[in-house]
Amino acid sequence: MESGKEYRYDAFISHAVEDKIAIANELTRKLTEAGIRVWYSSNEFSVGESIDKTIKKGLQQSRYGIVILSPDYLAKNWTRKELYSLWSKESEYHKVILPVWHNITEAELKAKDLDLANKIGIPSSKGIDYVVRKLIEEIRGSDREEFSQVNEKASDENGKTGLWILLLLLASIISFFAYQYFNIDSPSSELIATTIERRINDFQKKIQNDHELEMRNDGGQRSTIEEISEYYSRFSKIKAYYRNAYEFDNGFVTIRFKKNIEPILQIDLSDLAPFSAFGFTSPDVFLINRKPASKEIIEVKYILLNTQPVNYAIGDEERLKDDQHIFTVTYENYLRYIATDLTYSDQSNFMKKTQMTYLGVKPAEKYIFEKQDEAWVFIGLE
Repeated sequence: MESGKEYRYDAFISHAVEDKIAIANELTRKLTEAGIRVWYSSNEFSVGESIDKTIKKGLQQSRYGIVILSPDYLAKNWTRKELYSLWSKESEYHKVILPVWHNITEAELKAKDLDLANKIGIPSSKGIDYVVRKLIEEIRGSDREEFSQVNEKASDENGKTGLWILLLLLASIISFFAYQYFNIDSPSSELIATTIERRINDFQKKIQNDHELEMRNDGGQRSTIEEISEYYSRFSKIKAYYRNAYEFDNGFVTIRFKKNIEPILQIDLSDLAPFSAFGFTSPDVFLINRKPASKEIIEVKYILLNTQPVNYAIGDEERLKDDQHIFTVTYENYLRYIATDLTYSDQSNFMKKTQMTYLGVKPAEKYIFEKQDEAWVFIGLE
């Protein structure tokens, strides 16, 4: 465990804005009153400051991350970015994330994220005072452990011989020159791979959970390429005012308009249609057949889910400066979900429109890692 004296804050409170009044405000107040140094967004933002930079700085300066896991937290991309940053600071010997389960059960959490569910959390259902007490025990308990470890280390060092000290000094000198001249200091391949896989798995889980919820709410059913092709064919033959809308989301940013999406995905979107299975191999196909008020209007939505795993390769490394590296990652099977909303009428004088939604990673993404407190941390995508 790294010494708390190296940090400005004992803990960073990571939460969804919907949970401020319910738990985050009171939790922060009670921890502060107990002498815990807390980074909390409501206390740190100033007019004119960059939100991204302020949060990033708070994460860097905080020893722990108190993560208030709730349905709202798991549904947001913003909070996920904070979670990724905290994950990247953890190691087998360095615990960072202190989970608080709020309005969510262990079973519900397992359905959304097995990695998070595998970390023991503090249920807020036991009361705010219980949560505060357990967090203080964890934070201050690690202080005592570190103090004991420091004393033991000092005692051991007193018994070392001059030769051992000399060897340590030589090792430090060799490491220094190796870094200066051979540039061997960079994020480990294990950290890079773990970060990529967690990013892919978390996004895939969100896609699947949102899809299952929509199927339940809208009465969707499994379908076939042949069935949705019939709707597509009828739609294509109607001569009416044609309005298209396109949207792509990779879990970090949302991009709209065909002219913007095609260069990013490196695909001619006109080539993606039911008859080509939207470029997927053996996709899962679903259909939602809505019943609008007007019998003349037809509203259908068909969805294709990519069943093939995402494959990735780590490519070029770019060193921006000593403490910041960028790795280019390329993917296969990067599109994971394609949904088409069709609205039309069998009468040619009616308007028809299409809404296309694409979810997946970009064909190539750049992962940014930064060295913070002698450890490499994933800070986001370029």
